Amino acid sequence: NLKRLRIHECDITGEGFEKIKDLKNIERLELRLTSTDDRAMEVISGFAKLNYLALTECRLISEAGLSKIGELTGLVTLDLLETKTNDTALAAMSGLTQLADLNLEATKISNKSVDTLLKFQNLSRLSISGTRLDDEAASKLKDLPKLAWISVRNSGIGYSGVDELLAAHPKLEVVE
Repeated sequence: NLKRLRIHECDITGEGFEKIKDLKNIERLELRLTSTDDRAMEVISGFAKLNYLALTECRLISEAGLSKIGELTGLVTLDLLETKTNDTALAAMSGLTQLADLNLEATKISNKSVDTLLKFQNLSRLSISGTRLDDEAASKLKDLPKLAWISVRNSGIGYSGVDELLAAHPKLEVVE
């Protein structure tokens, strides 16, 4: 009946995840600074009730492993800070239409990911700090209807991009 599992700064790989693959009621999984790998992602992708997934600084997961996240269609919160997420991996997640909170800080996404991001129509929080997104991306991201908070620090989004976002969402909280 375990619903929440938090593992921080531990050496757990796919072999360890094989031991918990039958925990089908997990709704919240936090794996910060762990050795989570592609084999673990195979197991995680089977947690159908998962609505919160944090893979913060899990640097052993490849593009293929990250793509498995796309099978978790019930996700509402996804934290991919400092992972190997790139345009291809994010595109494989385009079916995550329930996402409300997405952290892509310090990932390798670029303007090629904007079309994927626009599929997340329920996004209210988006962190794209430290990515390659720029003002051109901001001019399109303004079309996210529920956007209430965005972090753009250390990205290519400058004052004009922020102004465009604020014009579309006057109450938008922007972290620059």
